[in-house]
Amino acid sequence: MRECIQLGVLLFDKCMQNLGSENAHLFRTVFKYGSTMYGLYGDMVLGVDGLVRYYSHPNERRYELCDDRLLFFNEVDEVTAELTRVGEGQVFLSGGLQRVFLLPTLVLDEHPAPLPDYPPMLINSIPKSGTYLVEGVLRHLGVAPIGLHLGSYIYDDNRGIEEADVHRAPQSRRHSLPAGALAALMGRGECVVGHIEDSFQLAAIDKLGVAKLNCIRDLRDVLISLYRFKLSTVDPLDVEDRLWRALPESGRFLGFLLHFADRDVKHVQEVARAIAADVGVRLKFEELLTGQLTEDTSAALAAIDGELATAFSTKLPLVLGMPTSTLSDRPSSHEEHWSAAVQDFFEESGLAEANRMLGY
Repeated sequence: MRECIQLGVLLFDKCMQNLGSENAHLFRTVFKYGSTMYGLYGDMVLGVDGLVRYYSHPNERRYELCDDRLLFFNEVDEVTAELTRVGEGQVFLSGGLQRVFLLPTLVLDEHPAPLPDYPPMLINSIPKSGTYLVEGVLRHLGVAPIGLHLGSYIYDDNRGIEEADVHRAPQSRRHSLPAGALAALMGRGECVVGHIEDSFQLAAIDKLGVAKLNCIRDLRDVLISLYRFKLSTVDPLDVEDRLWRALPESGRFLGFLLHFADRDVKHVQEVARAIAADVGVRLKFEELLTGQLTEDTSAALAAIDGELATAFSTKLPLVLGMPTSTLSDRPSSHEEHWSAAVQDFFEESGLAEANRMLGY
């Protein structure tokens, strides 16, 4: 009989040696967990340490894999479910009338090269606030992006997409999955980008030990940059999305704000408020453009890892000006298109208050 392995006892490489290469993706998979009778219970990740990650219920606290049998244990260490692998894949199904199942919905590949020993990091940014600039710095430190762009409950799968095409028709690569479940897959030395405003998901990400780098910027400049980005890079989605683009230049920016008021512009405000209430590291776009970090920013990065602040400061000047999927030919300034009507919108929409919360 093959050895029954309790994952919490053995190291990851030994688990892989005993379990076989067919299980290499087991710990890099988000599963849908549910039953044929009652439907989906939630999203689950099986941790390398034998603990169930992200999914939270007293009946599924840890697990053991024995041959092709997967056992779940409750908080008093009693077996609560026994599932069997179906075929050679990563689908698991129990017997009985109420058949419980695990169905894979996302698998991340392993990175072939050794990664630096930084904690996993989420670059959570207000749109157009230096998302890919910060990712570029982390790349230069050897940190590996996982190739996804997260929302609170969705993600865009940009793996294998050319950088210049990442923001063209991203909805064609959009899938539903909570950000916390995706964060549960991440290992040390990895990073992911996103615009997450949901407090439950941000709390789940904190609980998983993922460090947050919150990118902020004056929201007036954010709106101008987003406007220019939509015009130059993002394809129109429908007739209305084409109409505001055809307005005379004198009123086009206001038309943009009104068209996206309850979508992109609202999302900018929601992410800004979430970051203003968060305790993660704040990276100001205006500060990053100088190529130097303030003492407060350096101290916050050092709190994540003692060497991160120095390494980040060293690589930042090398990355400034390098092309990214969202870099424009020049920094945007709100003075370009601002008017009394735009200022009224900025105040009445709540954006001005959110800006003050960020310290602008």
